[in-house]
Amino acid sequence: MIMTDAREKTGPELLAEIEALKKRLESLETTQDEDSQTGSTPNESEEMYRNLIERANDGIVILQDGNVKFLNKRMSEMLGYGNAGIIDKPFTDYVKPEEAERLLKRFARRMAGDPAPSRYEATLINSTGKFLDVEINAGHITYNGRPADLVIIRDMTEHKEAEKALRKSEEKYRLLVENANDVILIAQDGVIRFFNHQTSELTGYSDDELEGKPFIELIHPDERDFIENRHKKRLKGDELPSTYSFRVLHKSGRTMSGQINTVKIDWQGRPATLNFIRDITEQKKIDARLRMAQKMEAVGTLAGGIAHDFNNLLMAIQGGISLMLLETDKDLPNYDILKGIERQIQSGSKLTRQLLGYARRGKYEVKPLDINKIIDETAETFGRAKKEIKVHKRLDRDLYPVKADLPQIEQVLLNLCLNAADAMPDGGELFIDTANVSHLDLSAKQYIAKKGNYAMIRVTDSGTGIDKGTIDRIFEPFFTTKEMGRGTGLGLASVYGIVKGHGGYVDVESEVGKGTTFFIYLPASEKGAETAAGLENDIVKGEGAILFVDDEPMVLDVGARMLERIGYKVFKAKSGTEALAIFEKIKDDIDLVMLDMVMPDSAAEKTFEGIKAVRQDIKVLISSGYSEFGEAEEIMSKGCDGFIQKPFDIAGLSKKINEILTQKA
Repeated sequence: MIMTDAREKTGPELLAEIEALKKRLESLETTQDEDSQTGSTPNESEEMYRNLIERANDGIVILQDGNVKFLNKRMSEMLGYGNAGIIDKPFTDYVKPEEAERLLKRFARRMAGDPAPSRYEATLINSTGKFLDVEINAGHITYNGRPADLVIIRDMTEHKEAEKALRKSEEKYRLLVENANDVILIAQDGVIRFFNHQTSELTGYSDDELEGKPFIELIHPDERDFIENRHKKRLKGDELPSTYSFRVLHKSGRTMSGQINTVKIDWQGRPATLNFIRDITEQKKIDARLRMAQKMEAVGTLAGGIAHDFNNLLMAIQGGISLMLLETDKDLPNYDILKGIERQIQSGSKLTRQLLGYARRGKYEVKPLDINKIIDETAETFGRAKKEIKVHKRLDRDLYPVKADLPQIEQVLLNLCLNAADAMPDGGELFIDTANVSHLDLSAKQYIAKKGNYAMIRVTDSGTGIDKGTIDRIFEPFFTTKEMGRGTGLGLASVYGIVKGHGGYVDVESEVGKGTTFFIYLPASEKGAETAAGLENDIVKGEGAILFVDDEPMVLDVGARMLERIGYKVFKAKSGTEALAIFEKIKDDIDLVMLDMVMPDSAAEKTFEGIKAVRQDIKVLISSGYSEFGEAEEIMSKGCDGFIQKPFDIAGLSKKINEILTQKA
C-alpha cells in the first residue's frame, strides 16, 4: 500500500510498497477484465487504491517497452506536463541525456529477468528545463497482460540541496577552524577531544600526541592548579571570567604567554569546554617595552629638567672661572687650583650631557656626518687606553651619511666601547661593523621602523654576556651592575636617549658567556657628510654691540662680563619682553642678539620672531642647556645663525660669535 504521510520512507519500506502495489495492480487488471466481460463498474476497493495512488507523495510510473503507460498526479506535477502529453512517450525523454542509456539498460535487464539494481539515483528534466535529483525504486509487474516496470520516483532535489548546503557549511567552518591563527580545542574529562592544526604549531606536539592528551600538560606547572580549578568550576556552571592569561608549555620546555577564551558546551552529549587560545608572547614583550618606554620618558623629563638647571649653575661657575683665569698668572699657585675647578666643571658638564642625551634633549648642532670617520677616531682613542682589548673594524666605505650631532654620536660610540670593556676585564676582542640597511631589514623587530634608509653600527664584544633579568633593565637611567662609586648607570641610558632623539633605534642581543652585541640604526641623510672644523682655545677679540637675553640672573651677569672682556658692548635683558623693548629703541646699534632658548611661556620663540620682525637681517645666537623637543633646531631653520651649549667658556664663546659676525649674509 502506498503511504501518504510526509515523512521520508526507508529503502525497505519503498520496496515493500512496490511489491504491494504490483500485486494490487495485477489484481485490478484481472478485475478489469472480468468487469469488461460482465459490464459491471469497478468496486469500492479498486476505487480506494486508485485514490491512494493518485494521492501518493511519490511519483508512480508504469513503463512498457520504455514508454510511459501510466503516471500518477504527483509524477505529472514533478515533470510539469499533463498526462496526455506524457502517455506513450519514451520515459528517457524526461531523463538527463547522459543517464538515459544507463536507465534503458537496467529496464532491459529487468524485462529479460536478469539481475538489475532496483533502487538507484537519477536526474530528470521537467518542463522548465530544471534538473530534478530523484531516487528510483523499480520492480517488474504484468500490466494489461504484458510485462511492465513499476517505478516509484521520489523527488530528492531539496534533500540534495540541503546536503550540499550542509557540506558547504561544514567545509566553511572546517576551513575556518583549521586556518585560524588561534588554537581551538575541546577539553572533556580532563583530556583533549578535538583540536585544530594551530594547536600543533603552538605546542610542538604532533596530532597523534595531542589526541587524548591531558590538557593540563600544556600549561606551566606553576599555573596548573589555577587553570584546572577554573575548568572544573566552569563545568559545574559557575560564573567565571571567560578570558584570562596563562603560560603555555611547549613540548621543548619553552614557555610562552597565552590568552584563553573559554566557554562551556555539550560535546557528543556530555559537558565539555570549547577553548580559544592566542599566543600573546610577542604582545607581552611589546607591552613590556611600551611600559619601559613610558617609564623612561617620565624619568627623562625629570633628568632633562635637572640637567638644564645644573647646566645653568655650571655656566655661572664656568664663566667666573674663565674670567679669573684671564686675571691670574700661570706661575701663581691659584692658577692650578682654578684649572682644577675648570676640569671639574667639564666633568659635571659631561654628566649633564649624558642626562640630556637620555632625556633626548641634547640635539644641538645637527649636520651630515661620516660615521666611519667617527668610528676610526673613537676606536683609535679607545685602543690606546685599553691595550688589552683588540679592536676589529669592518666598515662599509659606502656607508650612508647621517644627520646628527657630532659630540653626541661620539658619546654613543665611546659609551658602547666602555661598556664592552667592563664586560672584558681581562681583555678580549671588540668588533665594530657598519652597513647600509633599510626599514625592510628591520621588519622582524619588535618596533615598526619608519620608512627609509639607515646606517647600521654593530658593536660586539667577547665578554661575559648579560643575563635576561639584567638585559631588560640596561637602558634604565641609574641602573648599574657595578659596585657603589664605580658607575653612574647613565652610559647605556644616554646611548638609548641619544639614538632615539636622532630618530634611530637601539637593539641588544646577549647570552651569558657568549658576549653581547649592540645594534644602532641611524636615519640616513640625503646630504653628504661635512668635515668637522678644528677647535681653537685662544680668545678671538671682537667689537660691536650685543643684546644678551637670559632669565637666570647669575648666568646673565657672568655672561655679560665674559662678552665685555672679549670686547663687546653689552645690553642685558632678563626677559623676552624687556629684550624686545630694548631692541626696538636701539635696533640699528645692535650687531648680534644672544638669546637663551629656554624661558617661561615660550618667550624665546616669541622674542626671536619679534626681533626678526623689527629687523630681518639681525644676527641671532641661541644658547641653552638643552633643546626641548627640537625647538632649537626649529628656530635655526627659521633664520637663527648659530647655537652654543651651556656651559661654555670664554674662548668658545668668542669663537662662535666671531664665526657668526664674519660670515657672509
